[in-house]
Amino acid sequence: MTDPKPTKGFQSVSADFFHHAGKTFLAYADRLFGWPIVVSCNREVTSRTLVCSLREIFSSIGEPNVLRSDGGPQFTAHHTRDFLVRWGVRHVLSSPHYPQSNGHAESAVKLVKRLLQKTSVAGNTDSDGFARGILEIRNTPRVDGRSSAQILYGHPVRAIRPRT
Repeated sequence: MTDPKPTKGFQSVSADFFHHAGKTFLAYADRLFGWPIVVSCNREVTSRTLVCSLREIFSSIGEPNVLRSDGGPQFTAHHTRDFLVRWGVRHVLSSPHYPQSNGHAESAVKLVKRLLQKTSVAGNTDSDGFARGILEIRNTPRVDGRSSAQILYGHPVRAIRPRT
């Protein structure tokens, strides 16, 4: 079963943790147009780390109606559940042992992990290469011919390469 398609940006999002270069990252992506956000975390991620990351994201772009994630311990912890209830976010869990059921988050993880591999051997998101790469991802036209940036802002954001 699939969720109904969201009608607004950041109304429905996916999140998942992944590891690269000995570090743990949180990948967070909008389900309507795929705008990815990456948060570098400590190696051992707790529910408190997750809540701090989500609070920062929510305060920047707004809280979603729905957050979809796997059933990992950080996402199912009491602390995380309480936080999401306080912010009015419905949490939809997929199986942690069946990653395909959270395919949107898995796609975001794959995309961001590939970018990290190309731009930073040490897994550093604080670099020009990573920042330009994530900008290009957000500016790349999708199947419908519009990029995530065009959908969100109404126009592409300025990038290194000129757009036609």
